[in-house]
Amino acid sequence: MDTTLSITIVAPSAESLRLRSHISSIGISPDHIQRVATLQEFASHATANSLLIFSTVDSDTPLFLSLDALVHLQQSGVCVFLIVPSFDDYCIAQSHGLRYIMYDCDGYAPLQQLDVCIDHVSRLIATTNHTDVPSDSTKQDILSFIERIIALRLPDHAVQFPWLRKASTWIASMLPADEVAKINTDILESVLRIFPLSRLSLPDAKKKSPCTIDGHGYDSILSQLPLTSDDLFDGLHCFEQERVILRSLFENYDGTGFPDQKQHWQIPMAARILRPLIELMEYKLLHGTTTYDALTYIKRFQRIAYDPRIILLLEEYVTMVDTATESDIRSIDLDALEDGMVLARDIVTHSGM
Repeated sequence: MDTTLSITIVAPSAESLRLRSHISSIGISPDHIQRVATLQEFASHATANSLLIFSTVDSDTPLFLSLDALVHLQQSGVCVFLIVPSFDDYCIAQSHGLRYIMYDCDGYAPLQQLDVCIDHVSRLIATTNHTDVPSDSTKQDILSFIERIIALRLPDHAVQFPWLRKASTWIASMLPADEVAKINTDILESVLRIFPLSRLSLPDAKKKSPCTIDGHGYDSILSQLPLTSDDLFDGLHCFEQERVILRSLFENYDGTGFPDQKQHWQIPMAARILRPLIELMEYKLLHGTTTYDALTYIKRFQRIAYDPRIILLLEEYVTMVDTATESDIRSIDLDALEDGMVLARDIVTHSGM
């Protein structure tokens, strides 16, 4: 075991004692294990050659309040090992790109995952210089470079991007407050800028083919695109959240998607927002239709491929901004309602449909 590994535990007292005892039992010197009371206290002196064990077992503080700080630490080169007591928290953490997560129901889960993580981080420290973590400006340079590469073979992407960015940001803002808090719009934009990169591996005949038809995989080659994206960004810490979303982009709401057949609650909300937007624009480009006609096609597969709440919000957005639609639907303010008006479709409010 590498003796330069520094381990910090942020957890309630009883949980901290349990973890410290276990870590000592696998050969880590107590001198290399410390406990701090808060995540902020750790962040003030965090180093790349460190392992943070953050547990919410028996904690009164909701996980989502700490997610941004945990993700930032991971992007800064700290290895974050998260222990959560609920499966919902596990899925939330996974959707934010946290790499090491353990679902520890009632404190009885075995800690072998933690042992593997400690061993893995020790080996990384022994072989890798972790100090060269990309800055925000470096990440933007990488994104710009990726966009220029994409434009060489898929110039239409630059035309579609502004609509995709505005639509995704608006839809994210219209979700209930507790879900909005879990969505990073910068990450949404980043995914939209880079998602076509995996298509550069396709032959010319398939580079504009849809990844799915009627909500399901088009063919065996196109179905590999999420795995190609996963491979491209694996190990790039500053793109870890994007990597998780790109891998989940074609998971279906009913659990029949690919590559992992995730259930809808396991699919990152960002992926659920972006999937129908991307496929709407693909359908519109491929068939030369209006946005509204493409939306009519997409709506056929809500609850199969798409989250129905996102489809309703997408329909509302298209109605508001697409002046080319021939629909009789109008978007109006509440104070403009008049007697005799009827709803043309379902709507979404912060309390549901």
